[in-house]
Amino acid sequence: MTNLIAHLKSKNLITDEAQDIILNTTNDSIKETLGRSLKSKNAKYSPAMCSFSVTLQLRTHMFVKCLIIYYYTLQHYENSIQ
Repeated sequence: MTNLIAHLKSKNLITDEAQDIILNTTNDSIKETLGRSLKSKNAKYSPAMCSFSVTLQLRTHMFVKCLIIYYYTLQHYENSIQ
C-alpha cells in the first residue's frame, strides 16, 4: 500500500494531506488486501479475510433469497386480488 501511495505521490496525483488521510484512516484489512493485490495474484488470504468473505457471501445469498420470496408473495397476492 505504501508503494502505491508513493507512486501516486510521485505522479502528483495526491497531495501530502491526502496521503496522510489515506494512511491514517484506512482500515488494516483494506491495507492488507490492497498490498496483497499489488504483490501477487497467488497470495494467500488471512483467516479473517476468508471468514469475512464467506460471511458476506452467505448474507448476500440470504438477502437475494428473501427478495425472490417477497417478489413471488407480492405477485401471488396481486393475482388473488384480481
